[in-house]
Amino acid sequence: MMTIAKIKLHNFKRFKDLFFDVNPDINIFIGDNESGKSTILQAIDIVARGSRTRIENIGLDKLFNIEAIREYMNGDRDLNKMPEMYVELYFPDQPDPSLEGMNNSKRNLCSGIRLCCIPNDEYSQQIAQLLQNPNASFPLEFYKIVFETFAGESFNAYTKRLSCIFVDNSTIGSPRAMRDYVSDIYHVQLTDEQRINARYAYKNNKVQFQNQILAQYNALIPPYVCLQSKVYHCKYS
Repeated sequence: MMTIAKIKLHNFKRFKDLFFDVNPDINIFIGDNESGKSTILQAIDIVARGSRTRIENIGLDKLFNIEAIREYMNGDRDLNKMPEMYVELYFPDQPDPSLEGMNNSKRNLCSGIRLCCIPNDEYSQQIAQLLQNPNASFPLEFYKIVFETFAGESFNAYTKRLSCIFVDNSTIGSPRAMRDYVSDIYHVQLTDEQRINARYAYKNNKVQFQNQILAQYNALIPPYVCLQSKVYHCKYS
């Protein structure tokens, strides 16, 4: 089973820079409210999922460190010094060559995956023009979101490299959140073949329920007439 050995956060939410080792067994984060415990877990979850849609739903402006943005906008606004945001998950030594490389902030040969949010070079001219306006807002819309391994290979929600379940107790009462948790557990524990068989069994049982049980109750319902309503527009003189 793949585990995490080290975690590095740069300009992610409240953390301008955070780097620490991870216990291979159990890790417990203790701290005051709003000290960043859930932020670390959210960072792991976002990288593990490899989903750009998830970042877009949260909002890049809610993930990027606000102090880094303010410092840049109050400075000389050098296009080559625009702040970047990244989260790196370092794995123990892995035999998988697609995970091992120097594509990380430390430039060391090791295994891992990362999320990196950087200015999109294709829009350099537009960004430069925007930054000339003293009242301009920070152009996060022109950043690109990259999920890649330390070997430089990209991955996404369908080819993700790490199984992870993030249980956020602040949304545990939401029916949608509960469905997401159940779905995550379901996909982590079952193989592709088992999921296909489960979907087929569900569909088959559903058809049998409709044909055998539901049909009996439908027969008890008397015929009814559907009336179509019409709306007339009157013009007053």
